[in-house]
Amino acid sequence: GPPQVTITSPSAGDFMTNSVNVAAKLTSSDNMTEIAVLWNGVVVRDLPGPFGTSYDLSLAFSPQLFGGQNLLEVRALTASGNPGKDDVIVYH
Repeated sequence: GPPQVTITSPSAGDFMTNSVNVAAKLTSSDNMTEIAVLWNGVVVRDLPGPFGTSYDLSLAFSPQLFGGQNLLEVRALTASGNPGKDDVIVYH
């Protein structure tokens, strides 16, 4: 099946200043081959796998552009092409 992606940080509605610290738990019945982090629809980190069937993502990035309201997404893809994602809205 598709990967289960849960963003554990930041929480929806959090206020960001300069850098965004992202933490997420990803699990899948199939090996995950790619994980991407998107900020307002733009890929800011594209991580090649393999990641196995369970992975704890932790990374930080500094967005070039902050809006008042921002969409943070974490997406995962499995070897068989199944996508999964989670997203949160954060503020600046």
